[in-house]
Amino acid sequence: MKRITLEGGIKVVIFDLPPEGFDPLAASAAELERYGFPAISNNPHYRERYQKLVGKLKHKLKFVEPTFGAIPAKTKASGPFGAPGTSPNWSGAAISPPQGQSIQWVQAEWIVPNIVALPGNEDSPCASWVGIDGDGSSDILMAGVYSTTGPPTNAFTFFWLWLPSSGVGGVPVPSVPVSAGDLVHVIICSTQGAGSTSATVYFVNLTRGLSTHLGVGPLGTVAKPLVGNSAEWVVSALLRPLASSASLALPADYGKVLFNNCEAGTVPNGDVLDGGTGNALSISAGGQVVSRGILIGPTTVECIYEVPSPPPESTICEQLAQNIRKVIIDNGPAFTVAAWPGVKSQLEQCVRQGYLTRATVNGLITEYENWLKTRFGS
Repeated sequence: MKRITLEGGIKVVIFDLPPEGFDPLAASAAELERYGFPAISNNPHYRERYQKLVGKLKHKLKFVEPTFGAIPAKTKASGPFGAPGTSPNWSGAAISPPQGQSIQWVQAEWIVPNIVALPGNEDSPCASWVGIDGDGSSDILMAGVYSTTGPPTNAFTFFWLWLPSSGVGGVPVPSVPVSAGDLVHVIICSTQGAGSTSATVYFVNLTRGLSTHLGVGPLGTVAKPLVGNSAEWVVSALLRPLASSASLALPADYGKVLFNNCEAGTVPNGDVLDGGTGNALSISAGGQVVSRGILIGPTTVECIYEVPSPPPESTICEQLAQNIRKVIIDNGPAFTVAAWPGVKSQLEQCVRQGYLTRATVNGLITEYENWLKTRFGS
């Protein structure tokens, strides 16, 4: 293995590539460490899942050496949760360990969704990921797929991020390609749960038969260990928790993401927690749910993008009246000659529907047209 430092002081560990036909279940402890595989636990719960996963992937994957990039940070980090069941920018599920235990590992697999940009935002981001910590703590280690809508085209990459960080919004791992429609499996395994300052992240593209993994650590100037107080399965917009400007936190329209095999392991007891038995999280904006987390089954979490309902006609009429008043107060800009008849027609419709009174509309039209004469003369 080798330790390298990326741009910005990001430190990672690159493990030796395992030989063709490598079987972790038959390997020695030294071989597992050399090739970056978790030690095989004596805990029967962990051993069962280890054997199940290795059996599923054995002889089906080509291991590649990881390469890296950087995603700029966009906001300051803060706790992601608001009222129970809500979050400014996270949707999905979170679960906490039993008292006296901490989260050591988390995993899931899902199909990477295609995404559609939000109106007026051509580079809308969307991230689907698993994580350790973040519920009531400022630290978090997350890994998954980061997607953007361009321009010029949609782009997808595996990524990881350990908060708090120094100006880094995520570390892409493009050595294993990923696209919409690919089935991926992501695992985070910390060294000891609470107190960990290192972990191994595994990225598997089951559709392409490719896998890579690497050792990671905190990105901040001061290494903050994991608390191990929660595990998450999330679809979000920005990679880091958002402190303000909730409108920036909305993910691109991703349709639906179904996280399967959502499990997290604890230390010291070695319990395996099912993500679908945790707490569902949804992103709300303007009083409406935009991205909803649903607990489908014990190990299945679904996230659904819900197209916000259009504002009621009454709100549209009130906003139109406010816009006309604003033009007069601000002394412009005026509606174009071609647009003004359409505005008057919409005002008349508001009267017919009962959302504005005849007196209000007549007053607005008279006031605006008198302002036009004063401003431009006619």
